[in-house]
Amino acid sequence: ANATFMVHESIGAVAGHAWEIRELLQWLDRLDGAIAETIAAQAPLAVQATLANARLARSEGEGAAAENLQPELMRLLGTHDAKRGMQAFMTRTDATYEGN
Repeated sequence: ANATFMVHESIGAVAGHAWEIRELLQWLDRLDGAIAETIAAQAPLAVQATLANARLARSEGEGAAAENLQPELMRLLGTHDAKRGMQAFMTRTDATYEGN
């Protein structure tokens, strides 16, 4: 009887953990979607430049990526999206980026 109780207790514990894991995975899925939506709402040129710089760091090293930061920043600051972003910041509104 004792052994049977221990088996049932173990099965109950495993089932409880499985439920917690399932809940955690569902929460992570929702979080992943929220993160993707947040990134997608950001300035597309800046997101693209960030990804390109990460790829450059991976392929040519961190030094090459670091050297690329200043010229890329200057290029981005000259875009209409940068002006939209600064205007939105100053007026405390959401910017509408167009990728130019």
